[in-house]
Amino acid sequence: MGRAKSQDRAICQGYAIGMAAWAPGVELLKQILNAGADVNQSLESEYWPSVLAIKIDLQEVESIEFLVQEAGAAPDMTFKIGPCGSPLVVACLADCIVDIQYRIMESLLNGGADMNMPLEYGRFGSALAAGVWRYYAAGADVNMFLENRDFSTAITFSVAVPRFERPRREIMALLVKAGAELNPKGSVRRYGGALMAASCFGQEEKVQFLIDAGADVNQRFEGIPYATALQAAQADFSEKDWEWVLYFIDNFGYCDWNGDFIWLEEDELKPFFKRRKDRIACLLKENGAIACFFRCPTG
Repeated sequence: MGRAKSQDRAICQGYAIGMAAWAPGVELLKQILNAGADVNQSLESEYWPSVLAIKIDLQEVESIEFLVQEAGAAPDMTFKIGPCGSPLVVACLADCIVDIQYRIMESLLNGGADMNMPLEYGRFGSALAAGVWRYYAAGADVNMFLENRDFSTAITFSVAVPRFERPRREIMALLVKAGAELNPKGSVRRYGGALMAASCFGQEEKVQFLIDAGADVNQRFEGIPYATALQAAQADFSEKDWEWVLYFIDNFGYCDWNGDFIWLEEDELKPFFKRRKDRIACLLKENGAIACFFRCPTG
């Protein structure tokens, strides 16, 4: 466990209910709750902001079911601290086998968690963007506008993450099949539509996937840093762009088309992504993209 996580765990263990949550099972938790502790107490922790988040991280399905079904834990609790924003996102990002992850999310959704709930806090804007789509499709609003400020919809966020292993390919395919809008009209966030986001972040394979799925290589946007996907591919990374690149790599790693992780030193990252963006620009032109001459705003 890294130093930051060790310190964060110490923070949540500063609460009696936080300490009890780390014990296996729910017997100690029951004692603390019977003494009047609040099951939805904020633990002021970035990685484990609630008792429910701890049990999700520990992959204790039965404990999660107890907390949601009997103890009154809110499956849609808003986490104001940390990157996740909600228990569903914690479950989406949990490092566990698929069957356990499915059961955890099933417990949350059966307990009333809303996969379409906009998330004002955290990095994702919705559980859909974090990947709940991998497991649940029915009832999901695939074109929900994210409370994210940078990415408009779940597919826009998904294509920016520098991984294209099988699960994330399945998410994209499901989103497209369910009607995810590849050429959004009207208001958009900083990175426009999915093709622009993939082009901006050097996601070469995803650009081809989106073109094949019907994304418009010449769609133009106003009021955001890049007017077209080609312009996004040709531009140097802005400070904001690079902040997202580092966040994605720190939290998701970098995975190529075959699912193999690519390990790069920090000084190799920008040249690596620049080469990918150059190839994307050529790919877009080969598919009919026309250069525009709008000035890119800074930032």
